[in-house]
Amino acid sequence: PLVGTVWSLDSLITGTGDDGAVSSVPEGVEATLTLQQDGTFHAQTGCNTANGTATVADSTITFEAPRVTRMACASDDANAVEQAVLAVLDGEATYEAAEGRLTLTNGDRGLGFTPA
Repeated sequence: PLVGTVWSLDSLITGTGDDGAVSSVPEGVEATLTLQQDGTFHAQTGCNTANGTATVADSTITFEAPRVTRMACASDDANAVEQAVLAVLDGEATYEAAEGRLTLTNGDRGLGFTPA
């Protein structure tokens, strides 16, 4: 199910349509997302943790600006993942949950998850 599952980030999406690209999360960088029944979310961004509220509708999730810890990232790869995660988890994101995958897109950025 969408809510209550710990989703593990496995892919980063940039661009849309024919100009879009999907890349794997760099080895050693971990990021997760959990949507809670009470309308909150918790995310591990690759470097920090983020928490906030999320409103789930038919095909969208609206994330209120998350509260994020401010530890320095251990690597450029982790920093790049964190920037991608925070870009998608800000405002309204379109989601698709099917066949054991969750895909979130917000503008020309996206994230692909599998259950942890």
